[in-house]
Amino acid sequence: FSYLAVEDAARIARKAIEADYDGHEVFWAVAGDTTAAAPTTAVIDKFYPDATVRGDIGTHQSLLDLSKSREMLGWKPRRRWRDL
Repeated sequence: FSYLAVEDAARIARKAIEADYDGHEVFWAVAGDTTAAAPTTAVIDKFYPDATVRGDIGTHQSLLDLSKSREMLGWKPRRRWRDL
């Protein structure tokens, strides 16, 4: 249910290369919304019924937590396929 626009992929790659931290880190790089027509809560209920949901889930919010990318790199996805 995830995707990433090429522009957002290029931005996170650049931010990761230019970031100032020691060692290595792993980041999720996905769009902030899903590709599903159904609301995210319905996707979770159907495909991941045993998952623990943390925080509020928007109508089509990504299933993945992007907070680390935002906090460490100052990155968040800008492009949404629904806006095209």
